Amino acid sequence: MNRIYACPVADVPEGEALRIDTSPVIALFNVGGEFYAINDRCSHGNASMSEGYLE
Repeated sequence: MNRIYACPVADVPEGEALRIDTSPVIALFNVGGEFYAINDRCSHGNASMSEGYLE
């Protein structure tokens, strides 16, 4: 697994997401203080995952 510096932890409040402009673009999520990164492109359409909401 590769690691990159994305941003300060404080830039992604709990329950929020942030778009990281890498190649490919990454959606970074803070879920209960744990951070998860996925491809920002929705597999069902041309939409940004980081602009969605967490359930």
